[in-house]
Amino acid sequence: MHFTNITLTNVFSYYGSKCFEFGTPSPESNVVLLKGRNGQGKTSFLNALHLLFLSEHDEKLRRRAAGRKIDPVRFLYGERSDNPNWWGVINHKARQEARTRHLKAKCSIGATLQSQEHGGKITIEKSWEFTTSGDGYKTEVKFYSPFKNHLTDTVAESAIAELMPAAFIPFYFFDGEDIQQLANSNSNQTIKQIEKILNVTAVEYL
Repeated sequence: MHFTNITLTNVFSYYGSKCFEFGTPSPESNVVLLKGRNGQGKTSFLNALHLLFLSEHDEKLRRRAAGRKIDPVRFLYGERSDNPNWWGVINHKARQEARTRHLKAKCSIGATLQSQEHGGKITIEKSWEFTTSGDGYKTEVKFYSPFKNHLTDTVAESAIAELMPAAFIPFYFFDGEDIQQLANSNSNQTIKQIEKILNVTAVEYL
C-alpha cells in the first residue's frame, strides 16, 4: 500500500488547498522524506496525517500536537484568546476570513492510496465544518475502495481504522527526531506493536 496523493485544505499552516503528489515506489525506494526549514510545514503535514487516520477524539493525538490536554472543539478550532497557546487545526487565516464574512469555517484532509490487498485505489477524506461561533462543529468522513464502495461517517471511520490500525501510526508517520526514541524503546507495548506490524513473534533464547 502506498500514497499517490495527499490534499490539505485550510489545515494547520496550509492555507487554501495544497496537493502533494507521490511517485510509484520501488523495493529500493519506498520511504518518503520531508525536509525543510523550521516553520515550513513539516510538523503540520505529519499532524494532518495522524488526524486523518486517527481522529480529534484521540486524546494522545491532541496532547502530542497541542503540547497539553485540550478538548476536541478547542483542538480543532483553537483557543479563544488574543494570544492563544494553540491556534487549532483549522488554518488561522481561513478561520479569520470565515469569521469576518460570518460564514462557517471549513477544513479538510484527503488522501488517495493504491493497495493490491484492498483491490486498487482507495480514497479517504475527513472534513470539519464549524459553527459561526466556533463552539461546535460537524465532522464528515468518506471512504472508498473497490471492495467496500462508498462509506461515510462511523462506518468510514471503522474502515480507516482497519486500513491503518492506530498501533501502526507511530511507525509509518514520524518525525526524524523520534527515530532515536523508537530505537531506544524497550517497552512491552512498543515491542508488541512492532511484532504486529511485521507479523512475527519474538522468541527469547535462554
